[in-house]
Amino acid sequence: MTKILSVLTVLTTSLFAGTQAWAQAAAPNAPEGGFLMQLPIFLALFALFYFVMIRPQRQQAKKHNEYLASLSRGDDIILANGFLGRIVGLTDKIVSVEIADGVEVKALRTQVQGSAKSILASEPA
Repeated sequence: MTKILSVLTVLTTSLFAGTQAWAQAAAPNAPEGGFLMQLPIFLALFALFYFVMIRPQRQQAKKHNEYLASLSRGDDIILANGFLGRIVGLTDKIVSVEIADGVEVKALRTQVQGSAKSILASEPA
């Protein structure tokens, strides 16, 4: 009986010792091409961000800059602070806007948010 226990002890210790040595030996062998395997994922994420966030924002900014360049006297506009008015004077950087009869304010041209025609058209008379 003691011989059987000693044989089992030797087998289990050699089995576990071999497993431990095998696990330690496998750790340094990382998968081949770790960064190269992840590179397509990073490229795909960048492409996703570009087409979902960056490109639409650039297109919108380009469209807004074209709108600002096309402003002229008499246009109804909305300013960034919410004022609705009509352009009475323009320079390269400043817009003079009449927000009420006889009340003019000056604002930066970049603060013009858009056309007020749709809002003024839907307003009851």
